[in-house]
Amino acid sequence: MSVQPGPGSADVSVPDALPVLPLRDAVVFPLTVVPLAVDEPRSIRLIDEVMRGNRLLALVARREAKPEPAVPDDLYRMGTVGMIHQLARVPDGSVRLIVQGLERIRLVDWISQEPYLVARVQAAHDEIVEATELDALRRAVVDVFRRLVEASPELPDEMAAAAANLGDPRQLLYFVATVVPLATAMRQELLELDPLTAKLRRLLDGLQRELAVRELGRKITTDTEERLSKKQREYYLREQLRSIQRELGEEEAGSTEVAELRRRIDEANLPEEARREAERELARLGGISPASPEHGMVVSYLEWLASLPWHKESGGAIDIQRARQVLDEDHFDLDKIKDRILEYLAVKKLRAERGADREQPREPILCFVGPPGVGKTSLGQSIARALGRKFVRMSLGGVRDEAEIRGHRRTYIGALPGRIIQGLRRADTRDPVFMLDELDKIGADWRGDPSSALLEVLDPAQNHTFVDNYLGVPFDLSQVLFIATANALDTIPAALRDRMEVLMLSGYTDEEKIGIALQYLIPKQLAAHGLKADELSFDPDAIRLIVRGYTREAGVRNLEREIAAVARKVARRIAEGRREPVRVTAAAVVEYLGRPRFFDEVAERTERPGVATGGHDDAERRGAPAAHRHARRRHARERPGRRLLRVVQRREPRHRPGDLRGQDHSHPRAGRRHSQGRSLGRGDDHDGAGVAGHPTAGAQRRGDDRRDHAAWQGAAGRRDQGEGAGRPSRRHPLGDPPRSQRARRRGRAGGSPPPAPLHLRRRRRRGPAPCPHTGHRRRAPGGLTPSRAAPVAARSP
Repeated sequence: MSVQPGPGSADVSVPDALPVLPLRDAVVFPLTVVPLAVDEPRSIRLIDEVMRGNRLLALVARREAKPEPAVPDDLYRMGTVGMIHQLARVPDGSVRLIVQGLERIRLVDWISQEPYLVARVQAAHDEIVEATELDALRRAVVDVFRRLVEASPELPDEMAAAAANLGDPRQLLYFVATVVPLATAMRQELLELDPLTAKLRRLLDGLQRELAVRELGRKITTDTEERLSKKQREYYLREQLRSIQRELGEEEAGSTEVAELRRRIDEANLPEEARREAERELARLGGISPASPEHGMVVSYLEWLASLPWHKESGGAIDIQRARQVLDEDHFDLDKIKDRILEYLAVKKLRAERGADREQPREPILCFVGPPGVGKTSLGQSIARALGRKFVRMSLGGVRDEAEIRGHRRTYIGALPGRIIQGLRRADTRDPVFMLDELDKIGADWRGDPSSALLEVLDPAQNHTFVDNYLGVPFDLSQVLFIATANALDTIPAALRDRMEVLMLSGYTDEEKIGIALQYLIPKQLAAHGLKADELSFDPDAIRLIVRGYTREAGVRNLEREIAAVARKVARRIAEGRREPVRVTAAAVVEYLGRPRFFDEVAERTERPGVATGGHDDAERRGAPAAHRHARRRHARERPGRRLLRVVQRREPRHRPGDLRGQDHSHPRAGRRHSQGRSLGRGDDHDGAGVAGHPTAGAQRRGDDRRDHAAWQGAAGRRDQGEGAGRPSRRHPLGDPPRSQRARRRGRAGGSPPPAPLHLRRRRRRGPAPCPHTGHRRRAPGGLTPSRAAPVAARSP
């Protein structure tokens, strides 16, 4: 395409009516010659009619470049009258024109629209003001246009010379506006502006902007070429070095490894500071012998840099409705916790959509606190599933080394990044849901305080520049969604607790456990044991019995274990060929799980007379029979003929050697306790309520307990169990039975051991044994040693 300045047209006679040729993405100025392409059938017909006449037509630009035929409202009101000088037809049916613009015209009215547009027009001559400013603007346009031609490879140098030779400011304006790539709207604005000085100013502004863009683009191109030239030169020199080394037999063994590391670092798209560090280490690696230990350290460091997810993200936009659905599917009840999580995600969504600044306050770190088994970890997994992100769990129980969080220094052999960076590498994304589990069990010793290192990790205002000791460069943790869990708040440092918002998860009630079991635990265990829903089912009453009689916990872990035990037994039945469906009722629970291990001691303590909370250590339990014998003998001496208060005892099976269920024997027994105060009652891990002479109410009474029989000595230990307060005693009313009777009882299998040696019995007669706790000998009124034995239920003789 060539555009040339046309001759002056001050004396052009403009007809009153002209056919209108709509122009798409083009504006024809007066005093210029331009080529045009026409392919619309209606416009081609118009050109054929014009070529048979005076070849004059109105050239008017369209407001929008639409493919549909133009209507009057689509065209501007200012255009140019032009003359067709040449016409050429193309095989595809379109025509090519060479048109000369003559003068500005204004469309006054429309005469017809078919078969083509015809309008009444009026000449609109440019307003020319003779002034010094006009000449100054002309020279400025010539100078800026010359510089633009120099910066634009597509504009030939002859264009600048042609513009400098144009002395008419009007002709210079339209020539420059035609050859410079300006927007159609700006060209139309130049055509419509008046006077001529305003046109030149507007053109000068457009030229200067275009020149600035071209110069900046040329600078960018030059810099890019320089960088490429430098890399090409380095590549050429490196290839020459390899060739020389091969000729000398000194080819670098690790050249392939270095090239691979360089490729991976280039693909990792590292931040600027990390890239500088990687380039520095790569340069060092070239001069280190592969046999040196430092070579392996540098290679490991570069592999860590190349493998970290510096810019990879897995999560998309936050969907609150989807998050609500996932939380309801995965968790029973916990409405307050779910609402707080949804509020947290909603704030995060709005901040992301509205581009909140880092300096503004950010959402806190959530910390779920509650006993084991209440669903803290599974809440984090549900949040990750709702957001479509990876889930990473880091257990902090027993962590005592600060390097576990911040990483080791690279000066150590075998140094590694901290567990935060390791977790991000495993997730291969920079925005996972990262759970810091068991935050209350973190420790501290001479190796540092890990909780202090977590202060930076969990601070939203600082973690975007977290520096691991191993990496030595900042890594952005602001996109990581941190969640913490703990069983108690007491052991969490106050500074660390201040970084988080605590959400308490208390234990479940019986009804909540039943709902969780029916909705989540039972289907999970059925799938885990290969069972179908119609092969095993549970009644709600059976679940309630398992909750109350076989588990004693705040969460549901033991409940799930008991359900799994039932599922295993049913799976065995099916594997043995018995495929009838099993429905576990409350009456059938004992068949699958055995006798209940826990009882409701509150009801027994409040409904049965003579029941009280109590417990013993070993020393008190062993001293009870001796105290009882001493009391009976003294009572027989001082109050002959009066009966001593009788002890209420229970009957327990007595064991013969080789026989688990032998004859009955009796011994006073209360809730047995360890010397450290821990309960030894069978199946009961709490201080039970005990009746003097029988096990604690919270303990399960079984006939195969063979513990502590030797501890119960003396006549009181041989009382038949089950003797009530209203039944006559089988013991001699004035003391121990005769020696012959005692000898007969000692001869029985499983009887009491022989009496203690004489010197020990004399010591007991001289006074009470020392207190097992203080060592002092104390006497109660009446000469009896006070005892912390189990309370007794007695009546007057």
